Amino acid sequence: MKSNSISIAIRQVQVLLILLVFASATALQAQEPPTIYIEVIKVKDLNHELMDLEEEMMRPFAQQRIKEGTMLAHYFFRVRYPYSETAAYDHVMVHVYSDFDHLHTTNEQDIKTAMAAFPGVDLRELVTRWDEGFDVSDITVYAITDEAFPGPGGVNGEPS
Repeated sequence: MKSNSISIAIRQVQVLLILLVFASATALQAQEPPTIYIEVIKVKDLNHELMDLEEEMMRPFAQQRIKEGTMLAHYFFRVRYPYSETAAYDHVMVHVYSDFDHLHTTNEQDIKTAMAAFPGVDLRELVTRWDEGFDVSDITVYAITDEAFPGPGGVNGEPS
């Protein structure tokens, strides 16, 4: 009898230890500071109309993604090289995300977003113009983890 009660007590201790390990892992995971992901895309303007593409296509598409909650921010910069005309890129797009899974969307998700951003427009024409407008020379993703970061809701609870 005594050995049975000892083995039951040992099993209870083992179960408690396992539960304790799971509870501490959950607590550690819950205490991780917020993380944002910054995607920097360096592109070369092929037809000298990338600024128009930004205004007509990139910005509305990004605004729709922000509205859907899959992107926090979109920025577009022109880069000038005073001593060279042959640089690998001349524009930089910066996208900010709160979820790593939102960095790379499926074609289906992109089509849904494009249909919402450009209602009644032939998406095939947009895609053709998009593909012919620029060449991507580099994509880099940075992860920023910081307890001072206010989280995906921004400082005032609104996406930036």
